[in-house]
Amino acid sequence: LDTTFNTGTGANNSVTAIGLQSNGQVVIGGYFTGVNGSPRNYIARVDQYGALDSAFPAGIGANNYVYALAIQSESRLLVGGEFMTFNGTNRIRLTRLNTDGSLDPTFDVGFGPTNQLGSSSYISRLAVQSDGRIVAGGLFTKFNNNTNYANLVRLGANGVVDPSFSLGTGPSGPPQTLFVDQYDRAWFGGSFTSVNGLTSYPYLLRLLGTVPASLPQPVRFMAVSFPQAGTLSMILTGVPGGVFIMDRCNDLKLKNWSP
Repeated sequence: LDTTFNTGTGANNSVTAIGLQSNGQVVIGGYFTGVNGSPRNYIARVDQYGALDSAFPAGIGANNYVYALAIQSESRLLVGGEFMTFNGTNRIRLTRLNTDGSLDPTFDVGFGPTNQLGSSSYISRLAVQSDGRIVAGGLFTKFNNNTNYANLVRLGANGVVDPSFSLGTGPSGPPQTLFVDQYDRAWFGGSFTSVNGLTSYPYLLRLLGTVPASLPQPVRFMAVSFPQAGTLSMILTGVPGGVFIMDRCNDLKLKNWSP
């Protein structure tokens, strides 16, 4: 336990998201409406010792729960959840804040994530790619009235849907975890059992990014045959231009083969 970090009486309800800014300040989001006895509507910021930032956010905050936080360049903060307004301005489920907690007017997701028949929708996971594009997951059947995005969407740095990114009907359920690796591949895990109707991707999927061709690539054995004594024929699939590292031995029975 780090006893140098103390938030006093702390939040008055659950904290569901944490974002660390470059200056060491910590933004928290969740179900709370107060922190250490001061009103804070679902979002707050503390310093590295836990003291509440009295100037953040620069307004009344969200009007409903905050589930996800992510830090973009220049310490701008992406906020996702179940809210419909932020600081009194319409911002449906997803918004971006400047470092002082004020709304960034250059970021607007329009109608945002919605569900058919008016049922509840939300953003629960956020991740940022190296070029500033945003991968967002949650519970929704369309995004900004576009039905090509269910439970997972990618946005440009200004909040506009990226049309090059679509999984059709998408995962059959919302994410429980989402992150972007060093090659901008988005990893998505949850309770879904299919993706775009395909049941070959239950519970976990990875989306393509930009992997250097010089790195060893995943390889799949599609067919193996022995056309004649002492020879082995294989058909492999992988990333075009990738380098596949393999091994060989004289006795296949004694060798564990790996790509």
